Amino acid sequence: MLRILLILLFPVVAFGQYVPEDDINADVAFEQPFFLSVRAGVSAPVEDYGRSSVSDSDPGFANTGYYVVGQFETYWENGLGLFAGVRYNQNPFNESDFGKASLSVNPGFELLSSQSDPIRDIMGEAGIAVRKKLSSNLYFVTRLGMGVFQNTYPGQRIRLENQQGEYIVQSNESQASSEYWTAGIDLHYGLSESVKLVLNTAYVSGNAEHKEVPQRTTEVATGRQATTRYDIENKLRLFNGGVGIMFLF
Repeated sequence: MLRILLILLFPVVAFGQYVPEDDINADVAFEQPFFLSVRAGVSAPVEDYGRSSVSDSDPGFANTGYYVVGQFETYWENGLGLFAGVRYNQNPFNESDFGKASLSVNPGFELLSSQSDPIRDIMGEAGIAVRKKLSSNLYFVTRLGMGVFQNTYPGQRIRLENQQGEYIVQSNESQASSEYWTAGIDLHYGLSESVKLVLNTAYVSGNAEHKEVPQRTTEVATGRQATTRYDIENKLRLFNGGVGIMFLF
């Protein structure tokens, strides 16, 4: 149902740009044709997603990273509008704390090293926005949207040692897709007739379920291996804050 809603929103946004001028009355006319913006900033994990202690109920081991967004938006004269965008998000994986946490399930071992790639997300979203004019060149905007994202959960490589020998525990990178929602607040400041500076914030929330992720344990001395599989629920919870530039078309 969500995917159908998102598909329907895009033609609505596009149609608003091509209605003949003579057919638009004052009640429904767009104040501006449309805006296209690029935004970037800090992506901070919140709630359990940013925790990395074994004492936490569901640590996400995500560190502060960055995001980049390309966004299209348009508004009616009453301030109500529509937006659609593509978001790339990346958060470093807290490999050090993850390695230490692995010792809690492997008593008697010593951690030699822990390595991991970052957590990555590609996201597409659409929704509604409300714009209020604060002054001649300053607007306050609130947004609420939903979308679909692909979450890439990185593989980890841990080297452990005990009295019997040295071991490498390695899991594979995994990808999963799911829905998410986002809410945000922007300030748009006019630098000229066609260019605006954007200060933006957003909260992003979604769950990606990775099924049957393989994990291989190798005994270094003999090369013997054992493989297990486990499920991961990556509970994405992010606060984004940054700046951007917006162009009027």
